[in-house]
Amino acid sequence: MREISSSLNEHTKQEKAEFSTKTVPLPDFDPTDMKLLLGESEVPPSKTPFEEVEESEQLRKDRLESLLFEAEVMLQEYDHIKNGLKV
Repeated sequence: MREISSSLNEHTKQEKAEFSTKTVPLPDFDPTDMKLLLGESEVPPSKTPFEEVEESEQLRKDRLESLLFEAEVMLQEYDHIKNGLKV
């Protein structure tokens, strides 16, 4: 409950602010300009859209595997409880 309340309070503060990430659009990150400004070592390498899609798909697959594992554990616990109540 506290987490939800603090999240809601933070959201309302952002909405009331004169300048925030919601009210003022931020310019796109330009890797070339940042490399010229900060140097090669300070700017992370940019990804192609294909690499970003691959990464997104991998994250989705990892999350799905995690959810399936959690569901399997819950089913095993259910079977254990069900069998324990029959005795």
